[in-house]
Amino acid sequence: MIDRDFNFGWGPEHLLRQLEQKTIFQYLDSWAKDDKHTIIVNSTWYGMDHHQVVKEYMDTHPVDRVACVCFMDPAIVHEGWFEDYDVEVRKIGYYKTADEIDAWALIHGQYFKRPDAVAGSEAINTPFLCYNRKAHWHRKRLFSQLESANLLTRGVVSMGYDCGSGMSPVRSTSTSRRAVMMVEPDELVLPIAAPNADPEVTGIVNDIMTVGSLAVWNRCFLNVVTETIFDVDTQWFISEKIYKPVVGLRPFIVHAPNGAEAWLTHVGLETFLDDFRDISDLELRDPFNHTPFLATLCAQPISYLQHKYQALEAKLQHNLNQLDLHIESQRQKVSRGIQ
Repeated sequence: MIDRDFNFGWGPEHLLRQLEQKTIFQYLDSWAKDDKHTIIVNSTWYGMDHHQVVKEYMDTHPVDRVACVCFMDPAIVHEGWFEDYDVEVRKIGYYKTADEIDAWALIHGQYFKRPDAVAGSEAINTPFLCYNRKAHWHRKRLFSQLESANLLTRGVVSMGYDCGSGMSPVRSTSTSRRAVMMVEPDELVLPIAAPNADPEVTGIVNDIMTVGSLAVWNRCFLNVVTETIFDVDTQWFISEKIYKPVVGLRPFIVHAPNGAEAWLTHVGLETFLDDFRDISDLELRDPFNHTPFLATLCAQPISYLQHKYQALEAKLQHNLNQLDLHIESQRQKVSRGIQ
């Protein structure tokens, strides 16, 4: 039986929280039907004050099992937090365990609005695109590096407000800001999809569900992905951002240590880290090389971007097919339930 679902994160009014809860309870269906006392501890926005609430419950109620769940944000809760209790602890979601579930792949499969038609090489005239909404430290650093290299206007680059310093705006290229806001509000589910969806929060729409303006997307060649967290392979967490260039049929690099290669290959995707040896000897697994590489990319003629896209089309289609297979594998895993 599942006695309590401790969730201190996203509220039930949010579409993605509804999918999260449905997925969790489907996966734990066998536990819900047996006679062992089980609690769910959701890692999203979890802090020590919340942990104290959970401990107080465990001190006064029978608990046989704890299901630590990490779907929406990087993992905070781990089994060591419950070492003082004689309970079975299972980690579900973005943990390197048998119960790993890629929640954002499921979200992509359920709600992401894939473009009806993505233009091919003929539409490409801009070297790169790098969308950033929340001004996390690694995004601000990359933005500053691009600014110092005079690359902000060579590609499409956005950056939202820095919420951690009194809503001080981080400067953005006017072109990119218009690009981010070009998606019509009535095309999005965003106000109920996730918290902080309103563009007033960061100055940029929290566009979880689309690739943004298709006109802008189509003209850009390389997608530079800045994930929610910097070290994807260590923290083992991704969001919808890493899959957008896959469904949008664009080559991409992840601005992360090792280019997030471990995660990408884990889900069966091929990377583009070695596909530009014809113009650069820089190791793209090192994020500090991304800005000088982009400078080299921006120095190439449009014909290079278009021809390179054509050369990579088979890999782009492979990745799209592989993502569909990965999404289906996650659905099947949830359907089978916890083992």
